Amino acid sequence: MRKSVILLIEDSIEDADQIKAVFSDNHAPLQILHATDGQDGLDCLCRRGRWADDTPRPDLVVVDLNMPRLDGRGFLAEFRRDSQFSAIPVVVLTVSEAEDDVMTAYRCGAAGYVVKPVDPERFVAAIRDLANYWLGLVRLPQMG
Repeated sequence: MRKSVILLIEDSIEDADQIKAVFSDNHAPLQILHATDGQDGLDCLCRRGRWADDTPRPDLVVVDLNMPRLDGRGFLAEFRRDSQFSAIPVVVLTVSEAEDDVMTAYRCGAAGYVVKPVDPERFVAAIRDLANYWLGLVRLPQMG
């Protein structure tokens, strides 16, 4: 069985650790690449800087909206400009419930928009549902 590769773009270490733990608990084999902002995520995809050596292409990108340097909105806009990434689904995972953010994400090609619950148990349940859908139910293209 081929290992799925997820690119998680999240500036909160606590949220990133929780997301990685839930994804890993529910779906194996799995490799999670963690970028700390949108620019780091683009560098990962383009195999630049610290990502230059044999970084695998992700099958799925999960991105937060509110981050320093390049936020999730900027990441989505840049990501979708490059046709080599057109088959990679991007799911926004954020605290923002603003309708403008939802519309912007979908206009920029997001495959889904999930609001992070504040309650820790609901947060874990939402991540579990996200992982089950994208890694258990949906067939993702193999990016290699």
